[in-house]
Amino acid sequence: MRPLPPEAAARVIPAVALAVCGAASAFQTTRGASDVSTTIEVTLTLPDGVEFTGKVVDHDEYAVIVFADGAPHVFAWRDQTGGSEYRVRKALLRMTRGADGLTAEDHFRLGVRMLERDETQLAVNEFRDAARLDRAYDVRAREAMSAQRDRRAAAAPSPASPADPDPSEIPLALGMADLLESLAPSDDELRIRPTPPEQVEAVTTRFRTFFDPKLKSVISPEISLVETSHFLIWTDLPTSQRPALADAAERMYDALCRQFEVDPASIVFLGKCPVFCFRSKGRFLTFARAFDGYRETNAVGYTRSVEARGYVHVALFYQGRTEEDWERFLCTLVHEGSHAFLHRLHASRLIPGWINEGYADLMTERVLGEDSFTGECAALLGKAFARHDWPVRNLMRGSGPILVHQYPVAHSLVGWLESRDPRSFMRFILLLKEGNPVEAALGSAFEGMTLEGWESGWREACHSAVTTRQPPAGGESGAIAAPRP
Repeated sequence: MRPLPPEAAARVIPAVALAVCGAASAFQTTRGASDVSTTIEVTLTLPDGVEFTGKVVDHDEYAVIVFADGAPHVFAWRDQTGGSEYRVRKALLRMTRGADGLTAEDHFRLGVRMLERDETQLAVNEFRDAARLDRAYDVRAREAMSAQRDRRAAAAPSPASPADPDPSEIPLALGMADLLESLAPSDDELRIRPTPPEQVEAVTTRFRTFFDPKLKSVISPEISLVETSHFLIWTDLPTSQRPALADAAERMYDALCRQFEVDPASIVFLGKCPVFCFRSKGRFLTFARAFDGYRETNAVGYTRSVEARGYVHVALFYQGRTEEDWERFLCTLVHEGSHAFLHRLHASRLIPGWINEGYADLMTERVLGEDSFTGECAALLGKAFARHDWPVRNLMRGSGPILVHQYPVAHSLVGWLESRDPRSFMRFILLLKEGNPVEAALGSAFEGMTLEGWESGWREACHSAVTTRQPPAGGESGAIAAPRP
C-alpha cells in the first residue's frame, strides 16, 4: 500500500488491503522456520481478489491463522471470499479426518455455511454428498434450502452498483486546503478544549455548505446527508440501510464517552464529524482523490486526522451483498469512527499506531458484539503467540503505523491492559495524548507497570486461555506446529 500524505492517519480494517501482509514487520525473523510438516499450505482469496498463500498454524470456527513471509496472519472466515473459505475449510477437514473421509455431518455443516455465504451451488454439492452417506440428511438439506429462500425473499434487494467515475479525471484535494485554513489552529500543546455550542453549530454549518454541493456535483447527486447528534453522514446507500449507519455511529460515540468519562451530550469534534459512506469502490476512490489528495489507496476505509487543526473525517465503502458483508462494513465504520474520536480526545496529538489500532478493534468488538469477529481473531492469535512464544517487543516499542496483520495482536495486548482497570487505562491514554512516552504513561497510570510487565501479564493470560481452550461445537480446530517469527 502506498503511504498516505503525512498529515493524515489512514487506517484500514483487518482483512482488507491484505496485499501488504507479506511485508517485513515486527514479527519477522531471520532465524528460520521450525517443522510445519504436520500442516497444510493454503491459498486464501480476499474480497478484492488478492490471493495470500501460507501454512495453517491454527483455526477455529471464527478464523484461521496462516504463517507466511516470516509472520502469522489471522483471517476471519468471512473475510475471505465464500469459495476461498470453502476450499480452506474442506482441506482442513480432509487433513483432520484422514483416511476415514468426511462424515455426513461435515458435508451438511459445510453446506449450511456456504448458504450463509450465498454460495448456493457449493451448498447443493455438499448436501448431495451428505445425503449419499446418510439419507436422513436429504430432509435436513431441503429444510436448509427452504430457509435460505425465505431469507432471500425477506431481504431488501441489493441496489445495482453505480457507474464508477474515473478518479484520475478528478482534481486533487478539491478545496480542502481552504476549509482547513478556515479552522482555528490548535495551540502549541495541541490541546483540545470543549467547543462552545454556538461554535459547534457554526463549524457544522461550514461543513454542510462545503461538502454537500461538492459531493453531489463531483461524485453523484444520489448522495444524501444523514445527520445525527454527533455526525454528518453523507451516503449513497439505500434509504433502508441509513438508520443502521446512524445507530452504529452513535453507539460507538456513547461507548467511547463512557470509557473516557465524557459527557455524551457534548461534541468532542470541532463540529459534527463528517463521515462519507459509499456503495462503490470507484466513488470512494474519487472522494479520496478529490477531497484528500490520495492518488490511490487499497483500504476500504480511512480516517484523515490533521493534528495542527484538530480536524478529522472518515471515509469508507461497502462491498458485497450478504449479511456478513454488511456487518464487515459496519465494523469498518466503528473502527474508523473510534480513530476519529480518539484523535479529538483531550489533544489532537496522535498516539502510537499499535495502541491506536488495537483500541479501535477493541471498540469495534465492544460496540457491535456478535456482528464483529475482531475479538475472536485477537483471541485466537494471542493464544498462538503464547503457545509458540512469538515476540512482540518490537511492536510494543514502535510508534508509527503498523501493518494490517498486526492489528489482532495489538487488539489482544490493548484489550488485556484495559481489562486490568478501565480508569487506569483512561489515564494511560490521556497521558499519551499529552505527549508522554508509552513506558512513562504506563508506569504512571498502572502503578509502576513496565512494558515487560505488560507483555508478561498478557502472555500469562493467553497461556491460561490456551490451557482451558475448548473446541468449537460440532467443528474442528487445532494448534499445529508453527514456525517462529
